[in-house]
Amino acid sequence: MFIKVIAESAEYWYSPKVDELPHMTPDGIKISHNFTSQTWRGILVPNMSDFRAVVSPYPIVSSTPALQVRPLQFLHWDDNLDLELLDKKVIGTLANDGDFINSIKVEFHPTVQCRHCNWEGIGLVVDTGDSYIGAYGLGREKLNRRYERGGLIETCPVCGEALGIGIVKIFPNNVNT
Repeated sequence: MFIKVIAESAEYWYSPKVDELPHMTPDGIKISHNFTSQTWRGILVPNMSDFRAVVSPYPIVSSTPALQVRPLQFLHWDDNLDLELLDKKVIGTLANDGDFINSIKVEFHPTVQCRHCNWEGIGLVVDTGDSYIGAYGLGREKLNRRYERGGLIETCPVCGEALGIGIVKIFPNNVNT
């Protein structure tokens, strides 16, 4: 289930926590993802206390919905916001900008690796492009706030060296992806 949300001038299709991997938005846009249903059920769903799935409705590259494909991305919160309560607010159209201020758009990476010790993990990584269509500069602003709050995993959990990418969450990697 996806619900259209406009928060901080950015528009999303927001998905409350669901058990089934979403494949299409309500307006018929196909959703692509770089993981299996097993990864969805085994890694993502059990760990959704601080993130939710979203799809950006833009940019439109074809007027034919069957030809449109959007990547599944996620919003991650680092402020202990009760996302089950937020799901209810979104469903009831009661969510507001304040509910999303500490979220940041991220992508699932089946492999994040330390270039120093070759440790590998599974994680959510900050989308470094202009991922907030309609809200120019919002991504940079959110990333800067995360850095200021220490809301990024900047060092390898094994050797302690810099990872060099904006990781917000590392999952246990004992589940096959």
